[in-house]
Amino acid sequence: MNNQAESGQISYKKIMALGESEDCNAVPELLVYLADGSPLEQKYAASAIKKLARICRKTCNQAVPELVRLLDSNRPQVRQYALSALDRLDVSNRHEPKLKQVAENDPEDYCRKAASKVILHLITDTENLEVPMNNTVAVNADSNPNSYIQTTLIPGEYIVHQFDVSKNAQNVYRGIPLSLLFAAILSFIIALLFHNQVVILVPFFLVAIIAGPFSIIFGLFSIKSAFASSIYEQTLTNKRLISISTLIGRSSTEVRLAEIESIYINQGVFARAFNYGNIIARGRGIGGTSLILLENPSEAKKMIEIEVEKAKGGAIGG
Repeated sequence: MNNQAESGQISYKKIMALGESEDCNAVPELLVYLADGSPLEQKYAASAIKKLARICRKTCNQAVPELVRLLDSNRPQVRQYALSALDRLDVSNRHEPKLKQVAENDPEDYCRKAASKVILHLITDTENLEVPMNNTVAVNADSNPNSYIQTTLIPGEYIVHQFDVSKNAQNVYRGIPLSLLFAAILSFIIALLFHNQVVILVPFFLVAIIAGPFSIIFGLFSIKSAFASSIYEQTLTNKRLISISTLIGRSSTEVRLAEIESIYINQGVFARAFNYGNIIARGRGIGGTSLILLENPSEAKKMIEIEVEKAKGGAIGG
């Protein structure tokens, strides 16, 4: 039993390392774990495929058949992890019957919801899923701004990746004004309790009257960042980089990949600590666009650079 436990622990660590390796050559080994591994190994292999798909999605598309096969697993978490990985890949509509079966009949609600999500972006069946050809990633037409992006796609254009806003970033922008407000209220209460003691009253009263307004001001200025996942849709296609804001009305900025001359990451102290940041892509002249509060911006930058190189048909300079 101990040997089995140790062996399982070693394979688990190895699979996790493969997922964090950012090496597309790790995919074949992960396919072996998906096909022949234990349920635990299959679960973490699916998670590793999902992570690698950020960098080499086309290579990871090889895992689609095995991930679909795992939807018959009797382990709910294996099915959940398989669906989560499929959500990052180009899944052919040939798998729609199986996904619909899961979406309608899986005993676990989270698996049914995950399957429904995958169904939204099935692509037209082709012989080679690594080259999506003229297909686009289907998006729920009722959800804005996704439907707007979908309507702006030109022939031969397809969605490569839709970037996630970092939850850590949103928590930072929500937490700072709330912390200031809490400090103001607490200081005001302490000042009231010790109103007869000037040495205590004055400093706490000053904290209260300073922190209170600052919490309101900071909250107003950071509202877009605090709820960025509901406001922004930031998308990379094989031809453009697009950012859409829907706080008041709808505004968008975009730049063609072939015109991008520089891409850099902007991170402050909190951003570096919590691994989020903004990406600024500069085009020719004054053109360009910014993607804000992205989770793991270095990976996002690599993904954009790969697509820029493809669009330009050569290596990126500098």
